[in-house]
Amino acid sequence: MFEWIIIGGGVHGCTIATYLIKSGKADSRNLLIIDPNEEPMAVWKRNTSRISMNYLRSPFVHHIDTNPFSLHQFGKRVGTKEDFYGHYKRPSLSLFNEHTATILKDITIQNMWYQAIVTGVHKKIESLGCPY
Repeated sequence: MFEWIIIGGGVHGCTIATYLIKSGKADSRNLLIIDPNEEPMAVWKRNTSRISMNYLRSPFVHHIDTNPFSLHQFGKRVGTKEDFYGHYKRPSLSLFNEHTATILKDITIQNMWYQAIVTGVHKKIESLGCPY
């Protein structure tokens, strides 16, 4: 039985999974991510590709890792000066996606991934002694 189940493996689901794993609140044995796609961030990748996005609208501190400067540090290591645009240092989509893939590999997201569609959620509360 899983302690944590995340429905959806997009930006928000991956951010939550990263936080839970890196904070030690969960590990890959008690966390499950359910998503209809074969891989994390599939809808994000498809939609940003469709609109030919080059740079994110958000500054470099917005990403899926727990350290707000993680993407900027990653960019300094593997990227180029052109990977950040403008005053707010908006990251390139390619750098953001590469950083995201690295984080997800580090937390071994493939061990938590289950490709399926959730059609309903029911809460069992008998153990709480609640009459509802």
